[in-house]
Amino acid sequence: MKSKIKYLPIVVLSGVIFLASCKNETKPVATNAVPADTTATQSMANQTQVNADSIAKAEAEAMAAAKADSIAKAKAEAEMASKSKTTPASKTTTTTKATKPTTAALPKKTPKPATPTAPAKNDNVKKRTGKDDVFVVSEIKPSYPGGDAAMMKFLKNNIKYPIKAKEEGIKGTVFVRFVVEKDGSVADVEVAKGVNPLLDAEAKRVVSAMPKWAAGKQNGTNVAVQYTLPVKFELIQ
Repeated sequence: MKSKIKYLPIVVLSGVIFLASCKNETKPVATNAVPADTTATQSMANQTQVNADSIAKAEAEAMAAAKADSIAKAKAEAEMASKSKTTPASKTTTTTKATKPTTAALPKKTPKPATPTAPAKNDNVKKRTGKDDVFVVSEIKPSYPGGDAAMMKFLKNNIKYPIKAKEEGIKGTVFVRFVVEKDGSVADVEVAKGVNPLLDAEAKRVVSAMPKWAAGKQNGTNVAVQYTLPVKFELIQ
């Protein structure tokens, strides 16, 4: 058994050498000659490649043209959309007004009653509580009995110049306002414009002491009339 194992490598090696020699014997010899059928096959392959390149080029050009058309169309659509967005507001408003329904009737407003106007104020007439109205100006003025000369004489004879005012040299004109009533009596005596309290008081006293006047008239009827009288105080040396 041991002897068989010893010679096994030699046998295997011999087999390998034999196979190698057989392989060398069957290997074809290299040559530069090309078979005729091989040349034809190569020519057909080259023509097929040319046709494939032409088809690929045509497809690429067609795709490029389609892409260009698509871009141009998208650009045109974008421009149209931009123009529609920039339409003036006034046109839109006009369209809205034209399509606004007008069938709804608005309720009629009830006119407000006219506000009664206040009666015009008559500045020529003054109201008095518990007494007749006083006219500032009347158609016929009240008059002192005997006229203005008789009135000046009355004032001269009845005025008592205050001693203190005389000593201090106080003088001037006091304006006294009063009312000649319907019956001619003098009432509501007051100082309208004074000079000095001493002179003012004396002027008011002497006017209040006047006799009855002839009453003023309005529309032929006796009325109370306001009257203003200047009373002059002057020192005579």
